[in-house]
Amino acid sequence: MDLFPNGEVISCKIFPEFSVGDLKNDSVFDIWHSDKFTKKRQCFLQINFTMKKVKRSSGM
Repeated sequence: MDLFPNGEVISCKIFPEFSVGDLKNDSVFDIWHSDKFTKKRQCFLQINFTMKKVKRSSGM
């Protein structure tokens, strides 16, 4: 989770286009537990799991 000075919250600084909330409107708790942020975390976890699986199967 990263924050911009304007209050915008993004899920990952590598992908700043994935805004998940705004601290002017919601609390950190509400943003973290929102459906939008939960889906982003699940997606990133799935990508990470898949990448590890690919590395193992290729002998890396």
